[in-house]
Amino acid sequence: MKKRILLTSSLFHMLNDAASVITPTVFPILYSQAFLITRYSQIGLLSNIGLFTTLIVQFLAVRLSYRHEYRHLLLISGLGICAAMALVPFSKSFGALILFFVLIRVFTSFYHPVIIAWVSRSLSGSGKELDDAMGIQSGSGNVGVMLAYLSVGYMAQQWGWKTPLYAWSGFGLILVALGLLAARGISSRDLQHAPASSVKSWWDSLLSVKRYIP
Repeated sequence: MKKRILLTSSLFHMLNDAASVITPTVFPILYSQAFLITRYSQIGLLSNIGLFTTLIVQFLAVRLSYRHEYRHLLLISGLGICAAMALVPFSKSFGALILFFVLIRVFTSFYHPVIIAWVSRSLSGSGKELDDAMGIQSGSGNVGVMLAYLSVGYMAQQWGWKTPLYAWSGFGLILVALGLLAARGISSRDLQHAPASSVKSWWDSLLSVKRYIP
């Protein structure tokens, strides 16, 4: 079970982190063509809206994680990522581009607060096994980013900026299917415990790490 959870985590981490850089990698191409993005500051606006979206949605993802099976949240996240990337080429205005990019960031906001917790809880107290698992699933995210950087530029040069978005949407569906197949029959219910999630509990958590915030 532990290995299957780790495999699921790694596949989704690859898709999640790849998706976080695929669309931004296209932004400079759009800017150079003066299509959808006509000012360099718009790239910064998109990036900051994306980061703010992630910050907000991760709070919601944590709340949802105590009510639903993790693999169900992964399904929603994975399908949402693939659908949103496939919608980006249909943007007819900068506003539409913002909307689709925000959707990508919404669905990529589930992985870190939910699935890293799943891996760590399934290997709780396992010492080196936990260290290895964290390294493996973290490395899979780096592989996704590397593949995204290597493939997006090449495909965009050869076949246009829309192609890598469509290609990764299709490849993402394969990763989602494989990840869910690996997690079939595994329940996260036994690993879940719902701590206090009031505003005060969030504030107390921030205070406990305040020395690291700067």
